[in-house]
Amino acid sequence: MRPAGRRQEFSSSFFASLNLLCFFIGHTHALAHGAPFPYLTRWRLQLGAQMLKSTSSSVARIAGEVGYESEPSFNRAFKREFGLPPARFRNQAKLARSKLARQVSTKNRPSAKR
Repeated sequence: MRPAGRRQEFSSSFFASLNLLCFFIGHTHALAHGAPFPYLTRWRLQLGAQMLKSTSSSVARIAGEVGYESEPSFNRAFKREFGLPPARFRNQAKLARSKLARQVSTKNRPSAKR
């Protein structure tokens, strides 16, 4: 037989977890003005987009990091959310960054005096 204290300990932690889950679902519902799962999907895809911009990790690795079991499912969801596949999104982000860097360096370059 198990001691009653351990059962009480399990019961308390279970209900604490359940309360936290209920709070989380209610909170995400309020944030997303809808069901919590679409909100979580958008949040995971936003994390993936940020990782695509800031790391050189492969798309497959990023897909796994944000909770997708396969790269193709991440690609489909990403394209649905952002309008282009992850690899193209990363390339466009790099292009925009390098274009901005060129503009900044041109502005900071001392002009030749005549």
